[in-house]
Amino acid sequence: TVIWHILPRAIQDVWSYFRQFRLHVLVHGLEDFAPQLWRRALGAAAFGALGGLHWCGSVNRAPKFNPRLAESRNTDNYFNKVFMMLAIAEHENFQWILSVDDDVFLPPA
Repeated sequence: TVIWHILPRAIQDVWSYFRQFRLHVLVHGLEDFAPQLWRRALGAAAFGALGGLHWCGSVNRAPKFNPRLAESRNTDNYFNKVFMMLAIAEHENFQWILSVDDDVFLPPA
């Protein structure tokens, strides 16, 4: 698809100017958990930008951000992604987060 032609080049461009940039890929299913695909797509020049591949298709692993919601909707993919983004940002001490997901829209914050 077109995204696989555009996304790796965009990541390579950002990585060449902004070395602190990290791409964290959040996936729903184990079939999408494919580090080799990202390694091949990004190429050696930008593979260092890949901060991690994270599976968000099961029980919420970051309930501390909203315990009540995590308990009532603990397998909701949308909330699992949002909570995972917050957990990654907190763990890595990121100053900004940007989501480019098709259903999780967050402005740089």
